[in-house]
Amino acid sequence: VEQKKMMQWSMRITAYAERLLQGLDTIDWPEPLKEMQRNWIGKSVGAMVEFDVEPVVGNFELSQDSPLEPAKIAVFTTRVDTTFGVTFVVLAPEHELVKHLTTPDQQADIDAYIDQAKKKSELDRMADTKTVSGAFTGSYVLNPLDGNKIPVWIADYVLAGYGTGAVMGVPSGDARDHRFATHFNLPIVAILDTQKEVVKEADATKEGHYINSGFINGMTYKEATAAVIAKLEALGAGKAKINYRQRDAVFGRQRYWGEPVPVYFKDGLPQLIDEKELPLVLPEVDKYLPTESGEPPLARAEGWSYKPKSLTLNPSPGERDLSDTTGIASSSSGANSLSSGEGWGEAGYATADPKLW
Repeated sequence: VEQKKMMQWSMRITAYAERLLQGLDTIDWPEPLKEMQRNWIGKSVGAMVEFDVEPVVGNFELSQDSPLEPAKIAVFTTRVDTTFGVTFVVLAPEHELVKHLTTPDQQADIDAYIDQAKKKSELDRMADTKTVSGAFTGSYVLNPLDGNKIPVWIADYVLAGYGTGAVMGVPSGDARDHRFATHFNLPIVAILDTQKEVVKEADATKEGHYINSGFINGMTYKEATAAVIAKLEALGAGKAKINYRQRDAVFGRQRYWGEPVPVYFKDGLPQLIDEKELPLVLPEVDKYLPTESGEPPLARAEGWSYKPKSLTLNPSPGERDLSDTTGIASSSSGANSLSSGEGWGEAGYATADPKLW
């Protein structure tokens, strides 16, 4: 099994994360169920920290449409007070910056590791807490607080779709970071005077006073957190931030049956199909299975494309949804939309009323 990137229609529920969270307090649901929903939304209060890439290594020629700042790696953390304890940064294997940060000497190792990671699902990657693996990119970033060089690695325990797809490794305070640092012989630095055995195991305590931490030495957790955020903001290297674990819901299925989403692309931009021209009718295909290359069934309907009555449209392959060669922007290449299609289908199967068909 190999994972591939595919275009999908999604419902942007992440924009409503805070409203959904607050709404749980107003509904009459069992508390355990509401707690499950809170965990699913996964609100985290922390900070965004930006690490400048050391300019003497790496290739930063990103594409013009890249959303990433080529010379920075952004990391979300709930423990910004531990920034002085960062001894490595880890990117998800799929992170867009990996190809630009990998040095020639490390290219073979990085390519091999990425190929290995593609064979695992995200669920498998999250569930495997015992295996320690990774690859060094050959590049370094600079700690924004003290300028120390920090190596940049990739590892499959970091997911591209969560947070920024990058984490800062603080082995003195995080068990997984500690295993990674121990396995790859990376430094482990105590940052609180109460951390006595950090070489042996991580200690996530917030008690005590800071050590080995520059201007926050002697401070308590609350004092240090506020001071570090203020310093990062003054340097233009970070800010306080709230993050959510929740992701946008994919509104599609990779099947033939269902209704195409009534949208087409013109000059690369989505356009709504006029209601008078609905419903769209699915084309005939010789097979109802995905193609040999893994595309949805409608990729077989090569001659099928939507042409509005008001214009003649011959969409280019780059404008066709999910590479289905149809020109129609649909949920899963014209297959069923998750809620509407499947819901009505179940209603139809449960009744003999022909009006539902």
